[in-house]
Amino acid sequence: MRKLLLISVLLGIAVGSVISSMADVKHTSISNSFTGFPELKSGDLIFRSGKGFVSGMMRNTSLRDRAFSHVGLVVVMDGKPMIYHMMEKMENGKSISGLWCESLKDFCSERENSRVSIYRYANLNRKRSQLEMDMKSLVEQKPTFDDHFDISSNDKLYCTEFIWKHVLNPSGIHIQISHTASGDFVGLDDLYLNPFAIKIFDIKYES
Repeated sequence: MRKLLLISVLLGIAVGSVISSMADVKHTSISNSFTGFPELKSGDLIFRSGKGFVSGMMRNTSLRDRAFSHVGLVVVMDGKPMIYHMMEKMENGKSISGLWCESLKDFCSERENSRVSIYRYANLNRKRSQLEMDMKSLVEQKPTFDDHFDISSNDKLYCTEFIWKHVLNPSGIHIQISHTASGDFVGLDDLYLNPFAIKIFDIKYES
């Protein structure tokens, strides 16, 4: 069933596989702010549309709206908005996957992305104070990227599954996720095309 889901959703709709390996959170440079962006709160979801080939394929996994290729979670730490997200990256010629923590500037890099949007869940207020603690706990669990896109596993997560399982569900926010004949999955558009998500910012970079 899950192999069929991977083929029909990721390959059948033109998504390449991702190699999974790593076990810890990765940090990149920290910046205090990013010009033009609003003040962010812990719990905000930040969507981006990458310029690369794989990003183009990832957009096609959404069944209703294909504007974005990746999503991250804002957690304000020491007054700085940091972005937690699940993905695979290449570093020093090696493929590394896991839970990453990046600055807003790095996550929204104009060099690598064509669009960024930020959505806020109003009903997430009581959860925001706990998010930093929750993320530290998740880091200790050392999840890796789920290249089978299987929502039944918890030790491996893909970017939208991470948000669904570790942000929305624990806050009592239950959204409809995508369904195909091969099985269920969490689409990028499922996270913002719902009654709870409010868009607070959108920017399209000049080519």
